[in-house]
Amino acid sequence: MRKLLLPLLAFLMIVTSVSYDRVRAETKLPSTIRVGLFYDKTAGTSYMLASSSGFVVGIKKHESFIPLYSVLDKKLNVKIVNGQPGPVPAPSVMNGLKMTGKFLEFKGDSASQGFVLPLPAESPLYVASAGENGIISLNGRNYRGKIEFLPASNGGITAVNELGLEEYLYGVLPNEMPPSWPMEALKAQAVASRTYAVHNILKKRYVWFDVTGSLNDQVYGGYDSENARTNEAVNQTKGQVLVYQDEPILALYHSNSGGITEDCSEVFGGELPYLKSVKDEFSLQSPNSTWTVKIPRIQAGGFGTIYDLAIIEKSQSGRVKKMLVRGSSGDRVLSANDVRTAFQLKSNLFEIKTDAMVYITGDGKEKKPLFQLEGRTIVSGGDKAVIYAGGAVHIAGSDGSRKVPVTFQHYEFQGRGYGHGVGMSQWGAKVMAERGYNYRDILLYYYKNVDLAADF
Repeated sequence: MRKLLLPLLAFLMIVTSVSYDRVRAETKLPSTIRVGLFYDKTAGTSYMLASSSGFVVGIKKHESFIPLYSVLDKKLNVKIVNGQPGPVPAPSVMNGLKMTGKFLEFKGDSASQGFVLPLPAESPLYVASAGENGIISLNGRNYRGKIEFLPASNGGITAVNELGLEEYLYGVLPNEMPPSWPMEALKAQAVASRTYAVHNILKKRYVWFDVTGSLNDQVYGGYDSENARTNEAVNQTKGQVLVYQDEPILALYHSNSGGITEDCSEVFGGELPYLKSVKDEFSLQSPNSTWTVKIPRIQAGGFGTIYDLAIIEKSQSGRVKKMLVRGSSGDRVLSANDVRTAFQLKSNLFEIKTDAMVYITGDGKEKKPLFQLEGRTIVSGGDKAVIYAGGAVHIAGSDGSRKVPVTFQHYEFQGRGYGHGVGMSQWGAKVMAERGYNYRDILLYYYKNVDLAADF
């Protein structure tokens, strides 16, 4: 190692609140994005970097990248050390910065000693490839741009990838939508993903970065996951975002709506005029438009023996918001997210059946499953009572009574769709593209009251 100090659809036309023309964005889009790769509990105390052209190591200060060292080695290990060895002072560019008291050692694969830098509290140290292509590997995965290091909450090192916004999308799209899908669907996904990213950059949800590289935001696979078709979709929509009142929207999306999307307020609690429920015929007749999950009533979902499952509340789209679970371990009311987690369901758009259903009806038409009425007495107009208890139905009336055994082993969730259901359905976007709709049609079908803006 050598160290060197360096100085829509036709009926949508009646909706007058949306514009089909691309308009100029009021605010210039950010050119870069910072992606959290390892942070909080996942932050390590050391990382291995690789670059075929060597490295540049420096510090980012006041939004400027200031190089400090060049490294000729093709591999570079970065790790926390107890202190800075010897009397070597910190570079003068670090004067006035608040320090963490931690030190990072940068050591290549040659026999040279390496060097140590103090880790600032807010200004990240960075490593970039010295080559023109700018590709750098972190723990075996290749990335464009720079890798930055900051203190982590677990005592380790937060690793962040800072790169161009469009280059970030290259690493997102093939992980969010199959590259083999129609180009217009890929372009719709590119605009939605770009809008989501810009919204997060402006809202500053995180302290040390703009988005995570995981399912918490958008799955980001870096340079290794890029694909020519998805890169083309990004390039063809460069700078385009969806805006509401000149602000980039929270462009949520999901796999499959099951025939109807969900209002944002029903899932995330916030009322957003552009994330409204829409009927979605395009998501039907595709994978996960319908599904079935069967669970045993004994020790199902960690509740012991389940005596009763009762849907308490549904949203306007028909998704379950609250459900009562009565089991041998006690009664619990589950929220929408808890229901999906407890029973490993693909969505909250479902009905519940058993393998031995008994129904009651008051008018001969509307039926209610009796297992949701355990322990209750139903009095009919014919002076008959029906009681469900102890695995049997007791029907009593003026002409006598009889007992009908009801024994079932499984609950069956019969559902539709995949995901939270808010915003754009990706399978719906695919079908729309296959039927000849362009990416603008797709976006303006799923996101209401918005404009498609371009940053020129």
